[in-house]
Amino acid sequence: MTASQEHVAECRRIRERLERRFDVDLRARRDEGLVQAEAFRRDLVNRGRDVVLAEAIVDFCRLASERKLLAGRPGLGGFAGLTTKGVAEAIRGTGGQRLDGEAAFGRFTGRWFGLWERMKVDHAWDRIDHDPPPLGPEGMPRPLSEQFAWLGEAFCYHIVAALPQRLDARIILGTVHHIRGDKIEDPVPHVAVAAPQGRLVWITPQHVFCEEVTPDERYVITGFAYAITAGRLSIKDNRGFQAIYTRSPADRPRFFTFGVSLGE
Repeated sequence: MTASQEHVAECRRIRERLERRFDVDLRARRDEGLVQAEAFRRDLVNRGRDVVLAEAIVDFCRLASERKLLAGRPGLGGFAGLTTKGVAEAIRGTGGQRLDGEAAFGRFTGRWFGLWERMKVDHAWDRIDHDPPPLGPEGMPRPLSEQFAWLGEAFCYHIVAALPQRLDARIILGTVHHIRGDKIEDPVPHVAVAAPQGRLVWITPQHVFCEEVTPDERYVITGFAYAITAGRLSIKDNRGFQAIYTRSPADRPRFFTFGVSLGE
């Protein structure tokens, strides 16, 4: 069995164990979470928070490079081409992105090992499903590609989808379901923006994650926690963070935090 076949088999075993342990239909949880993710995306657009977040993401990437906040570590140069207009359009689904699952998620496929703060995490990202089941109810985006992943203490589904009113428009949605003891918690909705060369910016109600796989096979997550008050976004505690995962359980780079304040 090849490494690719092994991680696909491992993802299947993980899904089966989860369904037995919690007596749950993961597809139903997937549908629930992705419907919430679409509601979150629409709320961002309807309240004008797509632009607020777009400005913050572009500013964060700029400051990290200009101030050398990640000196000696993987930087955010690969996200430098993002613009406020482009990020906001990607959230709305009006940017004309011609995405597929391989372009969006393909680089993340496989096993990853790292540290989140002080906790060891082992990820298993499944292969891309190019014929995913539909997402109800009526009026929801149509999934075109899908990826399941196990995140050590959570599972997630990510999709590239077409908007129902404009099937040539593409959006990226995700849902993460954390496990606490004997309970699967409520899903955390995600919306993503595609950046060049397979990079992604994931947005949740409380966090932004800039994610990429580097040429030397390191999965890098750089981001910040945020709050929006009266139309203004602030970074929680004026701190950013970075986690680096590798293909080896023996190589877990330390979790890193750094000071950053928007509007500088």
